[in-house]
Order: sequence, then C-alpha cells, then structure tokens
Amino acid sequence: PFDSSFQPIKMAKKKTTTTKGGAGFGGTQNDDDDESGAMKETTTNDENFSFDVGTPVWVKDANHAWVAASISKVGSGDLSSGEGTSSSLFFECTFAEDEDDGREEKKKNNSNGGNGGGGKGGGKGGDLSLASAQPTTIVIAKENAKEDLALRERNTEEDMVKLSYLHEAGVLHNLRRRYARDEIYTYTGQILIAVNPFQKIPHLYDQAMMEMYGGAEQGELSPHVYAVAEAAYKQMLSEGGSQSILVSGESGAGKTETAKHIMQYLAHSAKHEDGTSGVEKQVLETNPLLEAFGNAKTVRNDNSSRFGKFTEILFDEEDKISGAAIRTYLLERSRVVRVSDPERNFHVFYQILAGASKEEKSKWRLDGKTFEDFYYLNQSKCVKLERISDVVGYEETQNAMEVVGISESEREDVFGVVSGVLHLGNIDFSPSPEDEDASVVASNAKGSLEDAASVLKVDKDRLEKALISRQIVTADGAILKPLSVSDAKHNRDSLAKMLYSRLFDWLVERINQAIGNKKEDEEDAEDGENITGDKKSKRRFIGVLDIYGFESFKKNSFEQFCINFANEKLQQHFNQKVFKMEQEEYEKEAIDWSYIEFVDNQDILDVIERKVGGIISLLDESCIMTSTTSEQFAQKLFSALDDEKRFSKPKRSQIDFTLNHYAGDVTYESENFIEKNKDYAILEHTEVLSTSETNILRLIFEEKENEILNEGNKPPPPRAKKSAMKFTSIGNSFKHQLNDLMKKLHGTEPHFVRCVKPNQASVPSTFENANILQQLRCGGVLEAVRISCAGYPSRKPIELFLTRFGLLAPDEAAKFFTPGKEREALEGILNVANLQEWQIGKTKVFLRSGQMAVLDTLRSKKLGWAAVEIQKHVKRRVAQKQYKRTKSAAETVNKYARGMFARKIVREIRQTKAVTAIQAFVRMSICKKQFAETKEAAVKIQTLARAVKARKEFLELKERNLAAIRAQSVYRGQLARNRVKEIKKEQRDVAKMLEAKSELEKKLEAERARAKMLELQREEEKVKREAEEEEKRKNAEKEREEREAKEKIEREKQQEEAALAAKKAEEELKELRERAQKEELLRQETEQTVKKELEEANKTADQYEKALREALEENEKLRDRLAVAEAELDSFRNGLKTPGTTMMTGGPGGGKSRARMMNGTPLSASSLNTPMSAGGGEMDQSVDKEVPDSTSPQTISLKEDHEALRALMGHERAHEIFATPDGSPALAVIVFRCLLRWKAFSLERTSLFERILGAFENSLNRNAKDDNKAVAFWLTNAFALLHLLHRTLKNSGNRNRRGGVGILDRINSTISSRLKSPPTMFNQQPSISGSSDKENADANKTRRTSVDGNGHGNGGGGGGGEESVTAILGVKQIEAKYPGFLFRQSLGMFCEKAYGILRDNTKSMISPHLGSCIQAPRQRTGAIVGGKSTNDKDGKHMQLSSHWMSILEELDTILLAFTENNVPKALTSKFFTQIFCFINVNMFNALLLRRECCSFSNGEYIAAGLSELENWLNKNAAVVGEAPKKELRFINQAVQLLVINQKPRKTLNEITLELCPVLSIQQLYRICTMYWDDKYGTETVNQDVLKQMKNSMMDEQSNNQHNSFLLDDDSSIHFNVEEIAESSLEITLDFQSKDDLPEELAENEKFAFLSTRLTAGGA
Repeated sequence: PFDSSFQPIKMAKKKTTTTKGGAGFGGTQNDDDDESGAMKETTTNDENFSFDVGTPVWVKDANHAWVAASISKVGSGDLSSGEGTSSSLFFECTFAEDEDDGREEKKKNNSNGGNGGGGKGGGKGGDLSLASAQPTTIVIAKENAKEDLALRERNTEEDMVKLSYLHEAGVLHNLRRRYARDEIYTYTGQILIAVNPFQKIPHLYDQAMMEMYGGAEQGELSPHVYAVAEAAYKQMLSEGGSQSILVSGESGAGKTETAKHIMQYLAHSAKHEDGTSGVEKQVLETNPLLEAFGNAKTVRNDNSSRFGKFTEILFDEEDKISGAAIRTYLLERSRVVRVSDPERNFHVFYQILAGASKEEKSKWRLDGKTFEDFYYLNQSKCVKLERISDVVGYEETQNAMEVVGISESEREDVFGVVSGVLHLGNIDFSPSPEDEDASVVASNAKGSLEDAASVLKVDKDRLEKALISRQIVTADGAILKPLSVSDAKHNRDSLAKMLYSRLFDWLVERINQAIGNKKEDEEDAEDGENITGDKKSKRRFIGVLDIYGFESFKKNSFEQFCINFANEKLQQHFNQKVFKMEQEEYEKEAIDWSYIEFVDNQDILDVIERKVGGIISLLDESCIMTSTTSEQFAQKLFSALDDEKRFSKPKRSQIDFTLNHYAGDVTYESENFIEKNKDYAILEHTEVLSTSETNILRLIFEEKENEILNEGNKPPPPRAKKSAMKFTSIGNSFKHQLNDLMKKLHGTEPHFVRCVKPNQASVPSTFENANILQQLRCGGVLEAVRISCAGYPSRKPIELFLTRFGLLAPDEAAKFFTPGKEREALEGILNVANLQEWQIGKTKVFLRSGQMAVLDTLRSKKLGWAAVEIQKHVKRRVAQKQYKRTKSAAETVNKYARGMFARKIVREIRQTKAVTAIQAFVRMSICKKQFAETKEAAVKIQTLARAVKARKEFLELKERNLAAIRAQSVYRGQLARNRVKEIKKEQRDVAKMLEAKSELEKKLEAERARAKMLELQREEEKVKREAEEEEKRKNAEKEREEREAKEKIEREKQQEEAALAAKKAEEELKELRERAQKEELLRQETEQTVKKELEEANKTADQYEKALREALEENEKLRDRLAVAEAELDSFRNGLKTPGTTMMTGGPGGGKSRARMMNGTPLSASSLNTPMSAGGGEMDQSVDKEVPDSTSPQTISLKEDHEALRALMGHERAHEIFATPDGSPALAVIVFRCLLRWKAFSLERTSLFERILGAFENSLNRNAKDDNKAVAFWLTNAFALLHLLHRTLKNSGNRNRRGGVGILDRINSTISSRLKSPPTMFNQQPSISGSSDKENADANKTRRTSVDGNGHGNGGGGGGGEESVTAILGVKQIEAKYPGFLFRQSLGMFCEKAYGILRDNTKSMISPHLGSCIQAPRQRTGAIVGGKSTNDKDGKHMQLSSHWMSILEELDTILLAFTENNVPKALTSKFFTQIFCFINVNMFNALLLRRECCSFSNGEYIAAGLSELENWLNKNAAVVGEAPKKELRFINQAVQLLVINQKPRKTLNEITLELCPVLSIQQLYRICTMYWDDKYGTETVNQDVLKQMKNSMMDEQSNNQHNSFLLDDDSSIHFNVEEIAESSLEITLDFQSKDDLPEELAENEKFAFLSTRLTAGGA
C-alpha cells in the first residue's frame, strides 16, 4: 500500500535530511517565489505500493493546490509524459465532487467567475470540489504518485493532529470545512489557527461564551481564542510562572482583533469582585489609543499595525490584574512624511481633521482646511475608509486618553503636536536670491510656518533658522552652514519624524505610568542586594505579542529587512517549543524518539546579527563613514558574506542582495539602507523644541538634550569637522530590543495563535487554497505537522483503534478481548497487516507514515468480502421466496376455482334466507315507529301540563316578592330620609355625631342582613318546590312504566286507542300552546312594570346614599382633627407624669418621631424595638399606656418567659427538640400561642419580636450548609407562623382609634370582597384541624350569614380597607401595632432566605454531576460500566453512569427532607420546578458547546437519563406536582433531534414546528452543524435546511434581535410569600397533653397554658 502522507523531510531508513524550505512564524505574501518552503514527500522502505479502484484521493492542482478525486482505474502501459515515454504502472483518477463541501460555496465560486482557463478549475477561489472541472479524469504515473496523490477522508477534527491522514491536503480540507461552518478556530496540537471570517459571527464573543470557557481545560470545549487565554491564565496560577501568547500572521489576518479578545478575556477572568473597573478598563482602553497613533491603512489591511507591541498584563498576589506594561518595536516613522497611493498616513491625522470641533480646529489652526490641504496627507488619494469612521475614532481616542488618565491639558498638547506635524509638512522652500546653495522659506509657506510655530508654541524665527541652516562644530568653533532646498526639505522631514516618534514614545511611557507599570530597575535599586526569589516570583504576567508577519514584496527595503529579522528570531523560538511539545508527547507514552531531527535557523540569524561581519554591523560601519554610498555598502556585503549559503547576489543588480529566509528567498534593495538606519538627533531641533511652552515637548526634549550633548559634542578627531547632529543605529537598537524580547519569551511559557487570511480581497466566505497553504507554511503549522510526522504521524487511542480495526485480528476470540489483554490483540492486528516500526504506548498506538492507509485498505477489503458473502445469502433467500410464491399462487388458483362453484350455490340459499329476514325486520320497524310516536305524544302532553302549573306558581311567588320589595323600599327610604335629617342636626356636636353614625351603620347592616335572610328563604323555598316537582316526576315515570307494561300485553288494542289519543292530544296541545303564549305576554308586561319600579327605588336610594356620603366625609374631617387633638393631649399628659423630661412636641426630634409612629411608618427594617423619639434615653421613659411598667413584677415575669423561650429556640438542637413524629410545625404553634398569651401584638414598643427573629436567624445560619433537613424544619415553622399571623392580625389605623368602622369602609370592603378574584394557588376554604369538621362548617356558615358589630365574618370590620381573611376559630382577630406588622414582614423575608438556601444547596450538590451526565462513558466490547441499566426504544440496554444515579439520590434526599418536615405543597412544587429548570439550562448549554456530545449514541445515553428523571417525577407527582416536568422541554427536544432517524429528509418546518418547536433557529443550527453519528454513520440535515437556518440567523442579526443560543438560569424567588401564606394549611393549635411539648417547656409552669385547649382556655 502507498504511503499517502506528504511531509517536508525525506526519511531513508532512520536518517533524515531537510530541504531549504521550512515553516515560519508570521504570515507571508511572497510575490516572487510561490514555491519556497513547499513541503517535500516522505518515502518509506516499502516500494510496492498501490491504490484500489474507488479509493477517494486528493490530486495536486496548480490553481487549487488539491482537488477531490477517486481512483477509477489501475493499470500498466505506455504513458506519455513531459520526460518521454515509459512503460510503468499508472493510476487513472476521476474528479469527483467533494461530498463534504456545501453546494452554496460551490455556487458562489462559480458565480464569481473562474479565470483559470484550461486548468483543473478557475480562479483563485480554491474550491476543493471540482465536479465541473475539465478534464474530468487524469492519469498519474506510479513514480509521480507520491507527490501528486494523497488519501482523502471525510471526517474533520478540532485538533488536526488527530487526523487519520496527516498531510497538507488533509490540513487544508479540514480548515476549509470548518470555515464553511463558521468554525474559524482549529487546533494543531497546542497551536491555535484562527481564520479571519471578515464578518461578525453571532454569539462568538459574548459574555456567556466567556463564562462558559472560564475554568475549562484546553480541548474540553470547541477551539477558541478564549481557551488559549484560559490555558495561559490557569498555567500561571498553577505553576506560578509567567506566560506569553504569541499572535502572528500577515497583514489583514486579524492579529490585532485577536489580541483584543485575549486581553478582554483576561480582564474578565481576573477582574475584581466589583466588576471590571480601574486597571482592567485602562488596560483595555490602551488598544484604541495606540491604534490611532500607530495604525494606518495599507494595501492589504485598513487597520494595519505599523509597530510591534508586547503587552505584559501584571497580576498581584490575589491573581487579579494589578497593571500592565507595554513595549513597542520599530514604529514606521517614514510613513509620517511619505505615503504611497492607495495607502493612508496614521489614523490620528484624519481623526483630528474629521472629528475635532470648530473651537478645537481654530485653536490648532485647522479651521477651513481639509485633507487635500496638507502635503503629508494628499500624497495618496485614499482619504476615507468604508468600515472605519474617523469621527467615531476621534471620540474613541479622546475617551481612551481620558480613561488611561491623560488630563485634558495633556490631550490638548498631544493634538497640538499632531497638528504641528501637519503644518510642518506644508512648509516649502525656495533658493535664496543671495546664495544659490542656500534656501529660504517660500513666500506661500509663511502661513504654514507661522501655524506650526503657533501650535508648537515655539519662536517662529528660531524654527525657521533650524529648518534652513545647520551648525557645524570644528576645532576653531561653530560654523553656521545654510542648507540647499533639497537638504532643507530633508531637514524638515527629519524634524517631523522625530517629533512624531518622540510623541509616540511619550504616549507609551505615559500609558505605562497610568496603568501601573513600575520600573524594575528602580525597585532593585531601592531593595539593593536583598531581592529574594519570592519577590521575583511575585512579578507574574501574561504577555500578549502582536507583531508584524513575514513580508516579501517586489521591492523590499530596510523596513522589510527588520521585520523579517524579527520573524526569524521568533521562528527559532517557535521551532524549539514545537519540538519540545512533540518530545513531551513521546516521553509521556514511553516510546523511542531519539532519531527525530530538529531544524534550526541559527545560520541566517548569524548572517544578520553577528558582531563581526554581520549585515547590521556592516551597515553601522557604513553609516559612521558619511561618504559611504549604497554601492559601496553592497560591495562590502558581497565581499564579507560571499561564502554564506543563506546570502546570495542577484545576477542583474549591483546593489541588491538576497537572503534565504525560513519562508523563502527575499531580495532587498540596499539603496536607502544607510539613510533609513540613521535616527538623527539634530541639536538645533532639540534646542528649539525644548524651549516650547507646551509641557509635553519641553518634558520630552529637555530629557534628551543632555544625552545629545554628551554623545554628539565630544571633541572631534584631528582634521575633522563634526555636525551638531548625532545618529543612532536603528538596526542595532532593534537588535537589542529583539534580544530583550527573546529573553522575556524564554522566561515564559509560550502559547501560539496563528492568524490566517483566507483571501486577498478581504471578503467573507471565500477560501483561497494556495494562499492558505503558503500562510500555513510561514505560520509554523506545517512545521508542527512535519515534526509530528517525522516520528509517528498516525496515533490513535487504543480503544478507538480496536473499535475500528478489531475485525482484522487473526483470531476470532481476539475481536472480543478482555480487559488487560489489549496488547495481544494490537500485536495480532499489526502483524497481520505486515507493518514494521510501529510502537504501542501507554494509551495510544503510534504508526509510521502510510501505515494507517495500509490498515484502512485491509479493512476495506475485509468489509468488501463480508458484503459479498452477505449478498450471496440474500440472493439465495430471494430466489427461495420467489419459488415458494409461484408454487403458492398455483395452489391458490385451484382453490379459488373450486370455491367459486360452491359459493354460487351458497349464494342462492343466502338470498332466499335474506329476503325472509328483511321482511321480518321491516314489519318490526313499522311497529317500533308507531310505538315511538305514541310515546312522544304522551311525553309532550305531560311536559306542557307541568309547565302550566310551574308558571302559575312562579307568578304567585313573584307577586308576593314584589309587594315585599315595594314595602321594604318605601320603609327604607323613609328611614334614610329621617336619618339624614338627624345627621345634619347632629353635625355640631362631634360626640353625638359619632354615636349616631355608629347606630346608623348597625341599622343599615341589619337591614341588609334581613334582606339577605329573605333572599336565602326564597332560595330554600325554591329548592323545596324543585324537590317536590322532582318527586312528582319520578312518580309519573313509575306510573308510565307500569302503563307501558300493561300496554305491552294488550298491544293491538292500545295501538287503536293510541291513534285516537294522539289525535286528541294534538288538539289539546294546540290549546295549551295558545294559553302559553298569552301567559308569556302577561309575564313580560309584569317584568317591565317591576323593572321600572325597581329603577325608581334604586335612584331614590342612590340619592340618599350620596347625601349620606357627603355627611360622612365631613365627619371624617372632624374626626381627623379630633385624633390630632387627642394625640397632643396624650403627649401633654405623659409629659406631666415625669417631671423634668423633655416634652414630646418640644424635644429634639420628638414630634417627628411621634408622627412617624402614628402614621405606621417603619423607622428601621432591622430593629423591632421602636423608640418613641430619637432624642435620647429620657424620652424612652415616656411610653404609651398599653406598655406595662418595666419595673413591675408582671413585666419581670414576662421577660423571664421571653428569655426562656428564646434560649430554647437558640439551642443548637432546636430543630430536634421541637421536632414531631408527623412533622407538624409545633414550634410555630408554641410561638404563636405565647405571643397571644403575652399580648405582644398590642404593644407599640417591644424587643420580643427582634429576639425571636434573631434566634431563627442564628439557627438557620448554623445549619445553612450542612443540614438541609434542619433548614426545611425552619422553613416549615416560619411559614406556618406567617400563615397564622396573616389570619390573626389586622391593621389599626389612626382614624379607627376610637369608635367603630366607618360605613363607607364597610361598603368598600364588601364591594372589594365581591370583585376579588379567587385565590391563585389554593382554591379550597381554609380550615384548622384543631376543631371538628362540624364546627368548621358552622363557623363558615356563620361567617357567611351573621352580621354583628365586631365584623369577624367576610365583609365585616377588620382593618379598614384591608382585604378580609378567614379568622381562626377560637382566636379573635387582633388590631396589631406597628411592631407586629414589621415582625410579619420580616418573617416573610426569613422564609425567602431559607428557601434560597435550600435551593442553592441542592444546585451545588447536583452541579458537579451535570457535566458528566451530558456525555456517555466510553464502553469497550465485553466491559461492564457501573450504573443503572435501562431500556431504550429499540430494546437495547443503555448503561447509566453513577452521575445520573447521584442526581436521583440527591433529589430523593431533599424530597425526604421536605416530606418529613411537612413543607407546604405549593413551596415544594415551586422548589422542584426551579431545580429542574437549573438541570435543563446547564445540560442544554453544555450540549451546545461540546461537539463530542452531539452524537447519536450520546443522545441515546442522555435520553435514557432524562427518562429516569421523568419516572422520578411521575412517581412523586403527588408531592412535586406537574410543573417540574415541563422545565425539561429544551433538553428533551434537543436530544430528540439527535436520535431522530432520517434527518436529511426533514424540512425546516417539520423541525421547527413539529419536532423542536421550543428551540430557536440559532440553537437548531448549532446542533445540526455539530451532529455526528458514531453508531450508524448517518448524516445530519441536508444543506438546504442549513442554508435556510443560516439566512434566518443573519436576518435576526440584522434586526438586532437576541442571537445567543445559550439559556439563562433564573435564580430569583418565584413566589409571593404573603400570597402563599394566605392559602390553606391544616395546623393544630391545641396540644393533647404535656407529653406533646418539649421537656424544657413541659416542666416550666409558666408555659402550662400550652397544654390547654385554645377554645377552652383561651390565649
């Protein structure tokens, strides 16, 4: 079999050699050599290789790199090739459509128009599927097959190292398929590949995604940049060492955005508890600030970083972000003064012109000017960008500077310097009229000179002098030399570049100061030699490197040289790391790896950076000699580096040189190397700018001035003159920066992210194969593959290997191996395949290149033989069935022929018999019809007779009722009129008016009660009449039955009589109908008359009630005034009782405190002891008359009782002391009866309630985490006590302090009770089990019918305006004071807290098992996995893991705690509804985020577990209710979609409307794209359905709809405590004996009242 893996090295026996190609660190676009770095083939010692017909393969193509095909023919003969004619083995390949690629992408590539004529496809789009390509077949010779063919597989992997065929075609195919599904991230070992989608992908970077990847191991979830950031963060925490994340790629690949996402995730993971604030926000805001000053539009990217950046995110001892440090590398300063078309200058120049206000533009001399008015900007025609707004960018830059900490004055100075750079570019020069070699500022540029001096705040003359002249220092002194026009322009550009570069450096330094960067040198100097290792280890950071990728253009200059030098450095670091990871893998599996060769690029680095004879050192020598030209510098390179293999000289150029980099050959033009290597520091420029009034410029250039003077003003050598300018070697500085960076990186653990640009047009959904391959080579991906394939490229876990190739075992028994004998089975399989040099590790099987293809070929052959054997048996079975069918048909024909004659004879006999039967039935039907008509007539007669009698009785009753109503109406009207007159007379005297009002209310209630009694009597009489009529009807029916029995005997005689009776009945019926019509008319007239009289009576009553209401409103005003007067009188009396105390109305705060207590306003939510005033201890002595004296014996005894009960409740075993066998709330009953006994609800000041709640809170906190049963006990008792308080307490407002309840209050209470809807949770009438059923029924009846002055029934008095509640039998409703109501409110909050603790404890117990329940454990053949076995739909056994059983056990435990403590059913149902909602949300989110869980077998496993949960719910439905079952609908429908058969036949409507109506389009699309069938190999839904889903998602995204596919867990309290507390509960208030009480209370005589019956002994 043929070795199909294509690797970049050749392996001959055990010795390896490498070609000049390799892999690179950054991305590249090589315009000259597209084949540089190409992968070479890998050969083995097996020369007899072949392909079978039908084998799917990849064929190498010039335009598309690799295309899909299949072997259609294998033969031998003469082939015509480019090298001649030869006779050899050949393979004929037929191009086939790649079934894994979507139709939509192929249509898009075809619609874009292929421009490759005559090849195997057109255009650069790179469609792997070429069904329409010409020619359709291709013939490949055997000797070329190794390079042009590769085996093809359908599966894709999130980690490409797991691919069965690991070669560049497989890597390209895997990336393409995932890119088509918007899966832009893929692993290659520890390397993350990110393909730029050039569009926003929904839900990929939202908050929920960050939360999901938090704490997850790398590889556990789908590939993501968050996974890399999380791995770095966790490794830093676990190992304590610094980490680095290296982001690389070519321009436009998405490096900057990827670095942003990494920093955002780190800020989210390491943020402080109060959220992202302070340092985290400042670190994130550095990105837009540096992008504005360091990014620009290039040919390939609209937002290209023109500098390298290494951001160190620092962490403190608490693993939180404490600051950051930013280091920049090689800013492209030349872009400030020179821009190529269609590129742009740095963004900040365009932002300030587009976004600055009129005042700002006027300040910076920019008003009225556009981009075309500035020389540094109008060199390119590109001004605006399509996807970047300069106005928004200016606002973001200003905001970022503000967040970072740059003050407003500093921001004005910064933008003033930017404006000054623009004005400098407009300064032009002309020859001086006095001297041809001198220059002056042109007349038309005087304004620009003045503008530049104004915004830079320097002297205009000094600036002009610095631009047109230069000072030369000689031994005799300084000489002022004028500059020519060209030299002046060059001097101007040097000033602009230096000014912008220094400003950029100041910004970076200012940012580092703001975000907490502290120089390590200063710390070391302060600490001296006492710096310990612990201190150094605390300086942990995660570095994010965003640096330029490898560049190769048609013309390459000094910038490309430095960039490629940096990539060579980073590539060496990358190669060492990849080799180390592969080495660790082999050591982990304990296999031999000693023969793998490591490729190093140190030779090219030596050519560039060595101190003697290196390119940089030679360049510095040429820069020192000012007379050196580019030609001389090139000749110096040629002579010094002639023997270097990596250095060469082009044939047609004298100044160019070529370097052989890891990514290919690059030719550099050395023409401008010397000039660009010099970083001039001109003394005149420094002196001018150091005198600026701008603080920033003065600060920058004053610090640099001493350095320039020390370095530039040294005495010149003899006979030499020295300019007052000093240059710094940019190349040498950059080399030192790289060395420092590499030291940093070597001290950290690296993580690699390779950004890939899918196409050069930067458009979405376009994948260019050749371009991707080149970037993979330059990005190190194929280098990682090369290192992996150099040893054992094919590696599979032992279980998966045996599952796939177990059928190749030589012994039948070896297929079903037992645990512990896996190695014997593996060796047997590999020996049968005749493979060599394989190794078996601890958990994996390692195969050499091509050996996996051998095993697949043998497996295919064995499966083909098995298929032939199956077909043989099937065909034999079909032939046997056909023969038997023919024989049976002949026998059937004979049988039916004989039967036909027999049936003919039988038919005649049956017809005769049928005619006779029909006649009998016809006669019988006629008799039945006559009898039915007679019966119907008799029934009608009886009905009419009874109706006449009923109408007569109804009219008589109605007349009596009308007379009574008229009499009552007249009487009540007269009484009302008389009472109104009396009320008007009594308004002058308040006391009389209150008494009269009370009597009037009682009389009105009595009248209404009497009217209600009359109505009940009428209803009872009506019921009696109906009962009598029913009895008569039954008697009549009995008589009718007897009559029918007699008529049956004498049928013939009765028929004749019935005919006569029917005729007579019709006549009587006619008469009865006429009488009924007359009676109906009479009834309607009577009703109209009565209705008119009733309306007149109602109008009269309304008038009386209106007059009465006006009088009562006036009474209310007077009553309020009386209440105020009484309050003032009480305060005055209390003040007189205690001499020397402050008066209530006069003390500080006294009046306000009293007013607050009268109005019922709570003073403090945490204190139930309500003081009378806020003035101090003196006012506490003045209490209401209801509060007993604290020094009295009665009060001391009560306090002792209080302390005894509180101490008992605060005991550590309080929940065991008060526990009862039946779970009844004994503690609630004891507390309730004690409060009634002590009359605590009538006190306006007491601390008893606070102490009770304190005992409850302490006991709950003590058992909150470890004892759910105790928490359930406190929840039940608190809830029962709250229920008793709701039915006992009623409000006592100020206006009801004296006298009864107002009549309007009672009217409103009655109306509201009639309009109030029934209870929402409990629909039964509340009852107390302490009394008998008969007593309850009597009490309910009394509440419905009785009307008394106390108002204990429905509609009675109780709390004016408050809704009526059912009182407890034996306990009067109490008008409680403010502490009582505050205690009831606090008790409700306690119930919610206990409920929340139970819910959180249950979630914490269940949560660890949910992650394992979502994925089925792997089972080997013959192995047994522990757990519970259940049956699926097919009858097969599915083993449940112990995690499912643990969840069921936790649910049983918490349910047992609820039932033992009699937790109300409503709370139980709400609780388990929220728990199952939590299970549904977590399992559903985990299923959508883990592709390995979206398989067919895993769906069956989850469905089995869900069925167990539903069985549990059905078994306990009487306790938990039906609501929890509905909460599992999301996960149920998702699992149903996984296990449904024939998915490709399902339409979108069938899926969304019938199969999964609850799931959203995003959720369905996620499941369908992640689905894979590991059991039967079926496909997911068809591509048309996926296309419709994707279009729907994009429409929702464009409409700004919520597009997250994850569910949210609701942790709120889903019930109203007061609402549930008003429902029915059966609570026994009486204890049968002292034995039912706790021992501590039973022995205390002061609690003896608890053993007495409440109805007998009272409370």
